[in-house]
Amino acid sequence: MRRQIYDMIEKAEADDRLSALYDRFMIVCIFLSLVPLCFKETNTILKVLDYATVTVFILDYGLRWWTADFKLREGKNSFVKYPLTPFAIIDLVTILSSLTPLNSGFRVFRVIRLQKSLRALKLLRYSKGFHLMVRVFH
Repeated sequence: MRRQIYDMIEKAEADDRLSALYDRFMIVCIFLSLVPLCFKETNTILKVLDYATVTVFILDYGLRWWTADFKLREGKNSFVKYPLTPFAIIDLVTILSSLTPLNSGFRVFRVIRLQKSLRALKLLRYSKGFHLMVRVFH
């Protein structure tokens, strides 16, 4: 079961429809998570949208951590090393910035909105060009 989940949450291959559907769903969630950042004032709909997308991101992070040994191939050490990988750090920062119970009206805390905008970096996981660039540097 864990292997099937790993295959689903990893970048889709040409013939894997479930993984491609999951990738599209996550891309839509990323874009939806950016919508509340476009408005200065918040309302109930924007808060619900933010909480819903953060819940999806938490589940995605948990599934990726749970299947880290398939990706990193380092046995039990994979579960310790996964939170230190670049994409995991981006995921964690975006999740934690949304869970901070601070009033967005304070100027000092505008940096939280900047951290939330890091969600756009989650799109890199689904970018073929970015992965090609990483392989060239590697």
